[in-house]
Amino acid sequence: MPHLQIIAEDRERDRLIDLTGLTCRVQWTDTVAYRPGCLMLELIDPTIRLSHGGRIQLYSDGVGLFSGFIMYISCGSDGRMTVYAYDQRRYLNNMDMRSFSYASSSEIFTKICEDLQLPYQVRDPSTYKLGTILGDRRSNFSILEEALEETALQSGQKFLLRDCFGKLEHVHTDSLQSNLLLGDNDLLTEYQYTSDIRQNTYNAILLVQNNDQKQTRYLAENPQKIAAWGRLQYIESADGTLNQAQVQERAERLLQEKCREKKSLRLQALGDLRIYAGCSFYLSAEALVKQGIAAGSRVMALSCTHDFWPDSHMMSIEAEITQTE
Repeated sequence: MPHLQIIAEDRERDRLIDLTGLTCRVQWTDTVAYRPGCLMLELIDPTIRLSHGGRIQLYSDGVGLFSGFIMYISCGSDGRMTVYAYDQRRYLNNMDMRSFSYASSSEIFTKICEDLQLPYQVRDPSTYKLGTILGDRRSNFSILEEALEETALQSGQKFLLRDCFGKLEHVHTDSLQSNLLLGDNDLLTEYQYTSDIRQNTYNAILLVQNNDQKQTRYLAENPQKIAAWGRLQYIESADGTLNQAQVQERAERLLQEKCREKKSLRLQALGDLRIYAGCSFYLSAEALVKQGIAAGSRVMALSCTHDFWPDSHMMSIEAEITQTE
């Protein structure tokens, strides 16, 4: 079991409170999805005075894990208090009106963080320059999501946004690789594997470009997958400034990205703080080999929840398979 310490800010009295001995449960959830990380505390003393906006920080053996701000407080007749705090990605939900042209995802990230006065660092910059991104009454999160997803589609480079103990970070997934192994005899206790083509899987891509009252259609398809699954078609309007080769290339890239089964895993394991959202690790489970997932396949944690009880530390992971041996 790691040694946890939880420090909360009491803004009304301008002091810090050590909550470590007053918690009966601590749950830390992080994700690579465009949502903030969350810290949930169950406290055995309902008389503690906490206020919205107060900072809470979670440490393990002196190392900072989470830094965020209280946004939910609940007290019940059972004599317990429940507190939820969220990291700085919560403020990227703010709506705005902004646009970007010929900027990289890291440049867009930098501009938004500076405008919102949020601490940040660009751990890994992107060199790919995006086209125009319009943000009319959109959240800053949705703008960054478009920038990162388009960068991944066009350049093959996958970046993430994460909160690193109170500092927002633009980072490449390669920088978060670990050599840790989860397996039948290594931490892993339960797992569930799913393969899904119901949502966002397509074997035919149709791009439609309108120029000077003329409509041109561009098609990319996978005949083998159409024969196997039936026709699953995606349609999108193409940028009118692109030439024919560029539009067709985009159709082919979209087909490569979307014409595949979505293979995902839900893992239950003994807690290990070396695993967090965005990191990748090796997985080895005998039953999964029968499903075509080789022992030693690399998977990436899409979300990770660490549950701390007085006598146990468990974690729940949603992961995707990124590389098979």
